[in-house]
Amino acid sequence: MLTVIAGLVAAVLVFFFIHGVWTSSSLARRGLREPPGPRPRFLIGNLLDVPTKDAHIAYAELAQKYGPVMQFKLPAQNMVFLSSAKAVSDLLEKRGSVYSDRPAFPMPELMGWGWNLTFKRHDESWRIRRRILHHNLHIGANAKHAGLQTHTALVFAQQLLESPGQFVEHIRRSAAANIMRMTYGLDIALKDDPLVKVAEVAMDSLPLPGTYLVDLVPALKYVPWWFPGAGFKRDAMRWTEYPKALINMPFERVKRDMELGTAQHSVVADALSQGASEDWATIVKEAAAVMYLGGSDTTVSTLMTFSLGMIKHTDVQRKAQEELDRVVGTDRLPTFEDRESLPYIEAIIREAYRMLPVLPLGLPHAAEQDDEYEGMLIRKGTSVFANIWAILHDPVVYPDPEVFRPERFLKDGRIDTNIPDPRTHHFGFGRRVCPGKHFADTTVYITIATILACFNISTAVENGVEVPPSGKVHHGLVSTPERFECTIEPRSTRVRSLIVDALDSEY
Repeated sequence: MLTVIAGLVAAVLVFFFIHGVWTSSSLARRGLREPPGPRPRFLIGNLLDVPTKDAHIAYAELAQKYGPVMQFKLPAQNMVFLSSAKAVSDLLEKRGSVYSDRPAFPMPELMGWGWNLTFKRHDESWRIRRRILHHNLHIGANAKHAGLQTHTALVFAQQLLESPGQFVEHIRRSAAANIMRMTYGLDIALKDDPLVKVAEVAMDSLPLPGTYLVDLVPALKYVPWWFPGAGFKRDAMRWTEYPKALINMPFERVKRDMELGTAQHSVVADALSQGASEDWATIVKEAAAVMYLGGSDTTVSTLMTFSLGMIKHTDVQRKAQEELDRVVGTDRLPTFEDRESLPYIEAIIREAYRMLPVLPLGLPHAAEQDDEYEGMLIRKGTSVFANIWAILHDPVVYPDPEVFRPERFLKDGRIDTNIPDPRTHHFGFGRRVCPGKHFADTTVYITIATILACFNISTAVENGVEVPPSGKVHHGLVSTPERFECTIEPRSTRVRSLIVDALDSEY
């Protein structure tokens, strides 16, 4: 058995070596060149050059040497990394029809994530699920969710009053509550809700595509789980329960409530009422799980980044609160109608998006055909990554990019439209842009505005000594600041009554 597997791997490597030699000569005949990149090694290409830590930073540094369109050659595929806004716009936006596919990464499939729209190929299966998301999340439909988002932000503020030390749990609960109510019509418990825990563990277990060797050498997926070095197979077997629970638990609760006649209005209930076939139910179930998954964890990351910014830059917090007091006053809490009159709050939101994009390397697109760009040939099947972190940390566009400074987006007290809005890159590109970007953005706004109106956020204190946050980041599929402690205190004695009155006025 070992001899057969070794022979299979060797044959694959030799095939791709011969294919690479043929490709190079073919390009020369056509007057084209391959995108620049590190020199590939015999048989294994750039396999040993793939960074295993902080990949977005490593690729950004390599781009300084090789340019904004850089290629890694691997035994089974090529990977191209785009590190400039121009290259991303030219390829993933203007030529979106060419770059709307996804590469086939075996590890998510082995883990049971095959249903996830994020990883689906650009085919009819993807299109029909995408239509469900767009129907419920496009910008025109967003206004109907304002009441839900406002209510959730108020409950979040109320929880911070009662137990500020659990602010991370409250952020997670708040983000999940919005999307769970909209998608499934289900209410999240104020504490220790199993649906929140399932989503958290599932996302933590899901690696960025390309992290495991099997994603780079797909032939390894045929290696048996007991084979030496096949730890990825054992990891996948251990983690399959989480995506299964994520997709099935809330969906089955909605079906049960519909049978009992107690189901609330929701995306799932409305969609299921339109058809009873098993195929349609599967489509709805998968689309709903993607909506929940994408709408909760990404919001958590941005709110954590915002909180870090407030702790480290108390002057920014003070300016934001001064703007809120001037525009909104101190007799009520901010609403969506106030947003256009709060440019400094808007600048803080943009800076949070810029500082730590939720997906620093985006999710890979795949070229659906050969494509020529500036004298280079990007071959069909190439995985194309947009280094969002590099673009949003470009010192030419955003001077001192490692500093949290909202003022970079302002001029004469207004949003400076000459400074690129990070949302252009933060939420993805072309036909693969995040369908829930408008819902996520409005959730972030009302939550941040409510927090700043009600609370002061500062460094944690233990035994009389300040304990600043480490600022370290957990990089999985979604990048999120590692958990940190902080001090959260009401700005005044009126905060409690403002929150209670606002909640009471809803009914």
